[in-house]
Amino acid sequence: MARKERRVKSSNKAHNAFILNNTKYVQHLLPVVSIVITITETWTYPPREIITWLLVIIHISMIALMAVHPLLGSNLLLGAFVFGCFIPDTSGPSFLWGTWLALAYIGLYVKPPYGAIYPLTVSAIRMWRFSLTKTPFDEYVMLLFIMFLAFFIGRAISWRNLADQVEKDKLKAEKIQQHLSMVRKENIAVSKIHDSVSGNLTYMAIMLDNKSAKHDCNFSEEEISNLRSTIVKTLEEIRIAINVMNGNDVALLNNVDMPYIRRLQSIAEQGDKFLSMLGFSGKTYIPSEFSEKISNDYFDEVESLLQELYTNTAAHAKPNSDYYISISCKDLIISIDQVNEVSADSLFPDKPVSENGLKLHEKRIQLLGGTTRTSSEDGTWQFHAQIPLSLSHDVTDPIYGMRTGRKHSN
Repeated sequence: MARKERRVKSSNKAHNAFILNNTKYVQHLLPVVSIVITITETWTYPPREIITWLLVIIHISMIALMAVHPLLGSNLLLGAFVFGCFIPDTSGPSFLWGTWLALAYIGLYVKPPYGAIYPLTVSAIRMWRFSLTKTPFDEYVMLLFIMFLAFFIGRAISWRNLADQVEKDKLKAEKIQQHLSMVRKENIAVSKIHDSVSGNLTYMAIMLDNKSAKHDCNFSEEEISNLRSTIVKTLEEIRIAINVMNGNDVALLNNVDMPYIRRLQSIAEQGDKFLSMLGFSGKTYIPSEFSEKISNDYFDEVESLLQELYTNTAAHAKPNSDYYISISCKDLIISIDQVNEVSADSLFPDKPVSENGLKLHEKRIQLLGGTTRTSSEDGTWQFHAQIPLSLSHDVTDPIYGMRTGRKHSN
């Protein structure tokens, strides 16, 4: 697939280069042809008046200018052509070749309906001039028709260029969408690795510290089983995340077959058990009902934040203290609260601290339109977050799906 995309990309570049080179080639060739024909007409039908000679010089100069500045040269040339219609001298070149080229450029560069004024005005003035010279209508009708034909040829090229640009913009948008999708998957995977490793390793480190503090080198079968299952679970989640980064379906990370409420309950049960085994007392309160129409991006943040709150409590709360974690959903607002005691001592005093964990969550919640508030008073840490509930079809910007790796810290 990647090889095919490279071939398509290379083909598109070659096609665009071909069109660009040919456009520049034609842009210089047509003025040269018009100049040669005008000079030939001037040689065959030399002007009798000085002012006509001056118009010839201006006409040729404007054709040359069109090779560099098509729109400016076309406007000046058509202005000179209209002026020449009021000069009684009928000698000299016809000035039609440069005029047709100028009208083609007008059709190419001037947006409708203003562009149509040019061929109408030039044709009307030229028809008036033919009428003064008693020229039969059937002798000049084709010349006037070619003026409109030249304009519409330019207009057709403009439409084609517009269609090509729309197609290029569409391909560019698809590439950006694919890139954002890949970045989103990679960020989700990195976040999943961080959440799993940080939480589970914190649990295991605290367990070992407790054993070391009690000078107890004996592990019960339950403790060994818990440690082993935690290690296996960590390895499994890391493997899933790596598979996602290698291109597998991101749905593997989201447990999409499990209802949202069950996913929250599962995290709460595991988190409460985790803290209980470390000596903490408390409970997580989960609503009995939770909207299944909420966007995955919003629920991912609720789920990730809940996991981080357990790790923060274990690593930073006062040992053997009480804690309180609550999630509620009311009036299209998801509220998340955490309360725990803090002290100078903790179960994991040497845990690497970035002091950016909750700051990154706060930034993420703000991107989702929510608010956060933290406070520490009388030895009690409080965290409160509110996230507006967004239905799945409301989220259209893929960049909002991006997740950032986080380090836990109060």
